Amino acid sequence: MARQSYSNEDVTRILEQVLLHQCACPSQLCRMVLGLRELLQYERDCLDHTSTDVQVHQTIAQAAGQCLEIMEACLARVLELEGWDPLTLQMPAALQEHQLRLVSDDDSWGVR
Repeated sequence: MARQSYSNEDVTRILEQVLLHQCACPSQLCRMVLGLRELLQYERDCLDHTSTDVQVHQTIAQAAGQCLEIMEACLARVLELEGWDPLTLQMPAALQEHQLRLVSDDDSWGVR
């Protein structure tokens, strides 16, 4: 089973690789994970610093936490399916090569 807990640094390392190799789906997933973490922290900070609308902040934090769990599990599964190294979080060479071929074959740039 793939690991389902990634630090922000781990997610950023994955994101940098997928952006470099123009792998759009995992990059969207990484951005979603980071965004949900940011939202969750924001709501926790609101709960710590304000006494108004506690239920609103709790509701948003709970939903963000549930979404985050789902998206982190999805990220783990995608990395597993694509063959990423679970320890180093390195994109597999075959996927890098595939992405490079897609870019080099894309004639929308007018280059072949």
